[in-house]
Amino acid sequence: MKNEKPFTGLKALVADRHTSVRAWLRDQLMAIGISGVAQSHTAHDLMLKLRTTHYDLILCDHQLDNAQDGEELLTRLRKDKLLSLRTVFFIVTGENAYHHVVIAAEHAPDDYLVKPFTGHILSRRVVRALMKKKLFIKVHGFLEVGEIENAIFACDALVHEKYGLDAMRIKAELLGTLGRLEEAGILYNAI
Repeated sequence: MKNEKPFTGLKALVADRHTSVRAWLRDQLMAIGISGVAQSHTAHDLMLKLRTTHYDLILCDHQLDNAQDGEELLTRLRKDKLLSLRTVFFIVTGENAYHHVVIAAEHAPDDYLVKPFTGHILSRRVVRALMKKKLFIKVHGFLEVGEIENAIFACDALVHEKYGLDAMRIKAELLGTLGRLEEAGILYNAI
């Protein structure tokens, strides 16, 4: 990262039921240069924080609390429009079994981190997720104001970029939302 400070000014939220894990995650974030780190110990507390503050990055434990796991929480945050599409959301877990990773991937977090991980791994993954968010900023902007057709056109512009398959997947989902199932099916088959 050559004397750059790519994370200066970013606000992060770490969510884990265990104080020691929250402290470790906070320390990992601070080690890569993210100094604005808030903490939550329950899904309810995380949701309260999101009602008043925008976070650029959220690290949420898979087993956050007994009320809901990280994937369920991510789905609820999206449904309740508490999570901006510009926010990077990572599921953090100690589970690395294939079926856990597949289940987590179905909820489409920005990434899935298996504990323990180093600051270097965290930094690399955060940089990658932020770059992807930046690339999709127009798509997300249109989606946040309900302009689905414009979001579809913005996806078309990204098909030949680094995350072209993601652009195609988002476009297919949007076509399905609009009831254009045949077009969506063709695109899913192409993916």
